Amino acid sequence: MKKLIRAVVAVLVIVLPLVALAQDTGGGEDDWSFRFIPWLWTSSLTGEIGPSALPATVDLSFTDVLKMTEIGFSGAFDISYRDEWTLIAEGQYLALEESGQGPLGNNLTVDADMAIFGIVLAKRIWSGVDLYAGGRYFGLDVRVKSDVGLSPDANPNWIDPILGFRMKGSVSERVFVRLAMEFGGYGVNSDLTYGMAANFNYLFNDRFSLVFGYRMLDIDYDKDGFVFDAKMDGLLAGLAISW
Repeated sequence: MKKLIRAVVAVLVIVLPLVALAQDTGGGEDDWSFRFIPWLWTSSLTGEIGPSALPATVDLSFTDVLKMTEIGFSGAFDISYRDEWTLIAEGQYLALEESGQGPLGNNLTVDADMAIFGIVLAKRIWSGVDLYAGGRYFGLDVRVKSDVGLSPDANPNWIDPILGFRMKGSVSERVFVRLAMEFGGYGVNSDLTYGMAANFNYLFNDRFSLVFGYRMLDIDYDKDGFVFDAKMDGLLAGLAISW
């Protein structure tokens, strides 16, 4: 939970001054625009996670993840200036709990907090095409309780640089499609991380729109005795609020 609080504070420290600057700027009202998108990401989780010497193989569907979830939220917030520059902050947080029997027949309870927060700055280079760069924080806090007194914990966290692009195309006056792809890590922390997203946006009016699509994020991290070599992917649905 402490990692979550620090990550949220870091995002607010960056985003809130920019919102205040946008509201106080002498530019026209149409220069700045804002978009908040709370969403549901029906993500599965597959791969290898755990100590480098003996990582566990994980194959969880969205239904499995949902059953384990105690608290969760995800979403994004965009600040755009004249449709030329856009600051994008997005994140997901899950608090998970699972109980079962360990390899020695002992009863185990596993609590895990997973926080992913990214901030990138996008620049319009062509009509409907943006390039972006920034970073993504990943934090995992795993606590294991056992009736035989063993409680191995793990709390890896790191930041990966990311580079990507996104494209926007209008289908009609009320519908547009957005595609995005990114790569990161580059050995700074993760060996490689890559992701992609594709979604349809239906505009109800100037303020509200429906977002529906697919998102995937793959992370290959093996450092300081911990492995997170896993993929998260699934459908995404949300309600965007613009002003």
